[in-house]
Amino acid sequence: MENTMTTETDDSTAVRRRVSCTKCFDALWFCYSPFYQMQQYYRVGKLDDCTKKFSDLFDCLSLKTKTASEAEKIMEEQEQAEAAKHIWIMRTREEASCHWNETFGHLDDPNY
Repeated sequence: MENTMTTETDDSTAVRRRVSCTKCFDALWFCYSPFYQMQQYYRVGKLDDCTKKFSDLFDCLSLKTKTASEAEKIMEEQEQAEAAKHIWIMRTREEASCHWNETFGHLDDPNY
């Protein structure tokens, strides 16, 4: 009985140690800086309202209130969702050829 309790406590401590909200807090803090806001305005054309970063911090803090098994499950789901995101659009050879011709086909025109 005592070993089970110790193991559960150790698991809970390990997850709590792994879940650090420092990065989320730093990101939220930096989001409100003039440097970041001007950078966003230059790149995107509007200021960032920082809601995504606040939401990330809130999620991180709420994760600390979960049991070790719940926290581990949620973190695994988040990691899988992040891994599933692609920055590239996957195309077949034919799709890629068609897209290339649509985008750069005018360069083959000698009158261009």
